[in-house]
Amino acid sequence: MSGMETTWVVFVVVADRNGSLTATTECFSTRGLGFEAVNTLDVDQGLGVLAFVFEGSARIALSLARTLGRLTAVHEVRLERADDPEVRALAHVPLEADAVTRALADHDVDTVAPSGAGGTIVEGTFASLRAAVEALRGDGVTGVTQTVLRPRDL
Repeated sequence: MSGMETTWVVFVVVADRNGSLTATTECFSTRGLGFEAVNTLDVDQGLGVLAFVFEGSARIALSLARTLGRLTAVHEVRLERADDPEVRALAHVPLEADAVTRALADHDVDTVAPSGAGGTIVEGTFASLRAAVEALRGDGVTGVTQTVLRPRDL
């Protein structure tokens, strides 16, 4: 698989202090990597959990994870392929639940529920949710927000 581009999610548990985010993003920059998304998943008791979605070879992804793990602000790093069914995600779609259910009938999303923000929350694996969101955007739906979920054991 060396040299082939794969989408990855790296979860990073960092100290909640000035410079932690900068230090982690510099690891991407020094390798010439960009990221599709960065999410703050949780901040509690002095630790924060960040999730970065990026594309790269397995070699680059493993090197990035090792480098992140050596940062003084980092407490834990977990690297996952984005197509791993254990990587879960949520999306907020600014449409009513019935319209979202019809639009996503061909996609393997696990739950669809109304949100209090005038739209619908959709949950599924990262890969299935990503495909569903791309389909919605292809149909002209704008304002879709998505995030990777924190693994239960992290």
